[in-house]
Amino acid sequence: MRRSLLAGLVAILSSAALAVATSANAVDPGYSLRPVVSGFGNLTYITSPRGSPDLYVVERTGKVWVLLNGTRRRADPFADFSGIIDSSLDDNGLLSIAFSPFYASNHLFYVDYTDGASSGNIRVDEFRSDGVHAIMSSQRHILAVFDPIEDHFGGQLQFGLDGKLYVSVGDGGCCGDPLGSAQPMNTFLGKLLRTANPRAANPTWEIVANGLRNPWRFSFDRGTGDLYLADVGQDAWEEVDYRPRTSLNANVG
Repeated sequence: MRRSLLAGLVAILSSAALAVATSANAVDPGYSLRPVVSGFGNLTYITSPRGSPDLYVVERTGKVWVLLNGTRRRADPFADFSGIIDSSLDDNGLLSIAFSPFYASNHLFYVDYTDGASSGNIRVDEFRSDGVHAIMSSQRHILAVFDPIEDHFGGQLQFGLDGKLYVSVGDGGCCGDPLGSAQPMNTFLGKLLRTANPRAANPTWEIVANGLRNPWRFSFDRGTGDLYLADVGQDAWEEVDYRPRTSLNANVG
C-alpha cells in the first residue's frame, strides 16, 4: 500500500500544482512541475469547498491545513483530528475529507478515517465548522465498518453530481474470493457506498460497486458524472475502473 499511497499522492499534488521539487529529467515531456508550499507531513488528500479559491490539505496524522488562494499556508490548521484517529500503521489515519455542496451556508463537512478505538475501525463522521476552524464538539458518526485485516482501508469521500455522498471501503480480499468475484454482499468491505442524505439521524448506505480490493481514490467527471475509480493492486496489478453515470452499479471484480 505504501507504494500506491505515494503514487496516488503524486497525482494529487500534480493536479493541484503542489508538486515537490524534482529533477527536470524525471518529469514526463509536456509537464512542468514547480514547488508551491513545503513543510507538510504525510499527505493523503487535497480538496476545496465548492466555489472557494482555498485548498485544504490533509495529513495522515490528523491535521488539515488551509492554502489561502491555493498558494499560501495559513499559520493555524483548519482542524486537528489526531485525538480521534489511529495513524500507527502504514496506511491508516486521516484519509480524506469532503465538504458539503452547500458548505458556504451550512458549514458541514465529512471525514474518512480509522479511529483510535481499534486500528480496524473505518469511520465516516460529520463535522461543522465556524467557517475558519472545525468545531470538534460537532462530531457525529454516520458510518462505521470494521476491517478485520487492519489494512487496505480504501478511504475517499466525495459528493457526486447527484448530491449523494460516496465513500470507498477497502479490504475486499478479506471476504471470499481474493479476486472479489465471490465477495459477500452482507459486508461493506471492498465496496463503493453512497448515502442520499448524510444529514439523516441514521443515514442509509447502499452498495454502488463491489468486487473491489482497495479503492483508494475515485473521481467523478464534472461534466458527465461518470466514475473513474482507482483500485490498488499488490505487486503486479493496478486497476482503474470506469462506470458511466447512467449505470454506476456493477461488480468490477
